[in-house]
Amino acid sequence: MSMFRFRSRQSGRDKATDAGRFDRLSSQIESVVAQIVAERQGLESRFQSASVNGAFLLAAVENEERVADQETRARQLAHSLMQCQERLGSLSRQQEYVESLKRSLGAFLNDNSGAEQIDPQAPSPETKPTQSIQQHGSLRRPLGRAGVVAQTGFRQK
Repeated sequence: MSMFRFRSRQSGRDKATDAGRFDRLSSQIESVVAQIVAERQGLESRFQSASVNGAFLLAAVENEERVADQETRARQLAHSLMQCQERLGSLSRQQEYVESLKRSLGAFLNDNSGAEQIDPQAPSPETKPTQSIQQHGSLRRPLGRAGVVAQTGFRQK
């Protein structure tokens, strides 16, 4: 008869597991944002320095000071500045996306912070499957979104 038994873990243990999982996820998101910010700051600093060098190069050309391979240096600098601008744009999009993940995680945690608390007025867990079967007709038919929400307390977006 022991094969027909099912024991679940204590809700406190589940909450601790969930809290640890989401703390690690939040920490990883913060780490990624910090990496993106650090890369952007370094790149912006180099971009500014290259822009100043470009300004001096243009001033030299305007003053007709001919330095060997000025054209080559100017082309390389222009190409480098364009690549830098593209990378800065990419980093901005990455940062925006990762920060939206952070906001989404916060919203998920806020929406589900009380989902696992036991409501004394709610039917016991043993009656939920019976109610779902009565509501949805058959064991063979999937419960669908409403049944999942009723059983887990989590809303799917």
